[in-house]
Parts: sequence; structure tokens; C-alpha cells
Amino acid sequence: MRRWTWTLVSSIVATALAVAVNLGTGNENHLWTWLIVGALILAGSLTTVWTQRSDASIPSKPLPVSDMHNNVSGSIDGPLIQARDIGSVVTNNYFTAAPTGTPPTDHSSQLSNIPSCNPNFTGRTTLLDQIDRELNKNSSSVSICSLRGIGGVGKTQLVVEYAQRHINAYDVIWWVPSEQSELIPNAFASLAGTLGLPVGPDPALSRRRISTELRKRGKWLLIFDNADDPNSMQGYIPDFAGHVLITTRRGGFTALGTVLDIDVLDRTDSRDFLRLRIPRATTGEIEDLADLLGDLPLALEQAAAYVDATNLPPADYLNLFRARAGGMLRAGKVVGYNPGRDQDRAR
Repeated sequence: MRRWTWTLVSSIVATALAVAVNLGTGNENHLWTWLIVGALILAGSLTTVWTQRSDASIPSKPLPVSDMHNNVSGSIDGPLIQARDIGSVVTNNYFTAAPTGTPPTDHSSQLSNIPSCNPNFTGRTTLLDQIDRELNKNSSSVSICSLRGIGGVGKTQLVVEYAQRHINAYDVIWWVPSEQSELIPNAFASLAGTLGLPVGPDPALSRRRISTELRKRGKWLLIFDNADDPNSMQGYIPDFAGHVLITTRRGGFTALGTVLDIDVLDRTDSRDFLRLRIPRATTGEIEDLADLLGDLPLALEQAAAYVDATNLPPADYLNLFRARAGGMLRAGKVVGYNPGRDQDRAR
């Protein structure tokens, strides 16, 4: 029998004996006093019983660390933290931290060498959606989509934007400079090294190793930028499910897959771009600039870069441009743009 049970029984018996003794001796003067005392003893005993029963539900010592995880059930809104890690006493040795939003996806195993996004990228929503549809319409074999257009139309910036927007959908994204066909093997040698594969003197063996590793990795995207000859990519495109994007100014790429012709910006996108880059320009000045520059992305960026660098009023730039257009465009240096290497790297 538990201790609190003996306490209760003892108090009842003591009260009964006291009352019996008083009645037996004929001393009734103190009967009510003993009854009151007995009631108080009984109330105290009941209070003790209640307190001890409540305490009995609390463990007398902390749970072993090894058993902690067995005492948590249901869902939580945040990371689970052990009390010993924060130096405080918490019921059941756990507490739920305040929600901090969706935890970031771990892309530590993801491989990518794509350039950073252009913070001034504007528009092209329809084209981005079209690229996505073309690449994902066939999941059983490699999907190849080429973007063809004149220099400065923004092909490279378009594929950079696509790759950055969909970066979480791929395990490997690799950028292959292709303006000179002899550079392609170097880019694949770099990919092999990044994948942890041996890089030997036999390019064919390296390509086979890369293909085997890409198949293991899952979803991949290869980007051949500024390609001149579809034959230069022979042997570098895997023959299993994956995605390939190509930018080019040349013909002949329909033999590889879908070709999308890239035009200049829509006028609405040109206006939005110029408002972003030259916020002090008036509506009329923006319209005149878009007209004079033919909505060509590279020309728009060169004009904006010149106005930004010189702090020249847009109206003065327009007058200078009308007088000597070629020199004004060349004077507008675009960050990251090398006209001798790549005519599409800025916008």
C-alpha cells in the first residue's frame, strides 16, 4: 500500500477514536471541537493525496538521452532541439523551435558552372515558357533545343535566365563555350574533373565516363553557347534522357532538334527595360531610344550603360546618338561583355 493511503486511513481512525473516547467518558463538552479537528485532519489528508497523485505523473529523473526520441509523437512546426543543447529544463527534454519557413534545399551535391543571372533581365516570358515545353516534351530520350538569332539579340542571356530559374530541377548544369570548336573538349575535361572522374589523353574514353556518370546523377542540362557548327558537338551529347540548350547565329541545327528563332524585344519589354535602367528618362525619351536602337537588347544595354556612366541627360544622349550612332554605342561599355568573344553576353 502506498504512503498516501496509510495517511488517509490513519487520520480517519484517529478522528473516530477521539470521538468514541469523548462519548464513552460522558465528556460531551469537547465533542464538537474534536469533530472540527477531525474534519481538518481529513481535509489535510485529502490535499496530501491529491498533491502526491499529481506528482506521481512526473518522472522522478530525466529520461536517458538514448530514449528521448521515443517520447515525441505527432508533427512539429520547426526543428526539434534537445534541452541539453540549450542548457535549460524543458518538459520531456524537447521543445519545438519557432517556425522559420521552409528549410533551404540542400544542393551540396549539385554541379553547375552557369553564369550569374542578369539583374536587369526583362521580359521574354513567352520564350522561356516555350523553351521549357520543348525540353520537357520527351522524357525518354535527349531533348535538344537551339536558340538562333543575330548577335546582340540576347540568346545567351536567355539561356542563362532559363538555367537559373530551373536550377533546382537539375543535378548537373554545365556551360560549354562553343564559339571555337577546339574549346569544347576543354570544357568537358573540366566537367570530368568536377565529377571526380579521371581525365586521360583519350577524349572518347572521357566522354563515355561522363555519360555514365550523368546517367547515375539523374537530371542534367548541357549548354553549348555560341556554337557555329553542329558537327563540332558530335559525340559530346549523351544519347539518353536529358536536356541540351544551344545558342547560335548559324543554320543547320535543325538536324539536332528544335530551333527557336530569337527576335528583338517586344516594344513593351524595351520600355520596361529602359525604365529600369534609366529611371529619370521621360516616356517620350524612352520611346525615342527604343525606336533609334531598334529594340535590340545589346544596343539598349549599351545606351543605358553610357547614360549611367556619364550621368548624361537622356535628351542629350539622343542628340549625340543621332549625330554619331556607331561611336555612342561603342562607348557604352557593358559589364561582362567582350565583343571579340561573345556578342550575346549582355543585355
